[in-house]
Amino acid sequence: MLSLVYGLAFAWLAYNCWHSHVSAAKTAALAALFIALQQVAISPLLNLSPDHSSMLMLSNGVNYISLPLVAMVVLHHSLGWQWQAATWGRIFLGLAAMFELGRRSGLNADYLLVIIGLWIAVLVTSAGLFTHHWNNSQRIILAISGLYLAWILYSYGPFNMAQVLYAAQATVFIALFIIYRRQSS
Repeated sequence: MLSLVYGLAFAWLAYNCWHSHVSAAKTAALAALFIALQQVAISPLLNLSPDHSSMLMLSNGVNYISLPLVAMVVLHHSLGWQWQAATWGRIFLGLAAMFELGRRSGLNADYLLVIIGLWIAVLVTSAGLFTHHWNNSQRIILAISGLYLAWILYSYGPFNMAQVLYAAQATVFIALFIIYRRQSS
């Protein structure tokens, strides 16, 4: 039941991202939607097994595309980059190609560790170095999120990646919520 609530929370976040006027909103909404679909699929509502082909596709989309996309969104926001909309499509295609190369070479487990490590680095450096678009409370939240995920990765390592990925998804929610929450008028 908790996964259903988690999925609905990500669906709400995707909706907020989609209707936001902050840059890269559509990309953030797509990443949040992938996570929402994955969580709803494993909930008691649908209860797809991890070996089901649809579940494998969703999991791969979340792990190898959504996490790096969110890292790029956070960097984009932190550094104040201005990109054309087509650039996000190219990044998406590049991430899909990297996944396929990793799958064919048998290095996807290592690639996933690199993705998690880069996500931790983005969180910590955004909080510490790229402070232009973050206020102090947001920087503290990002730093705590990054350090928490680093601790989870250190504690569980590659032996329990499911736990590490759940923690990574929680930090994704926090980071996207900070950027795309609705501001009271």
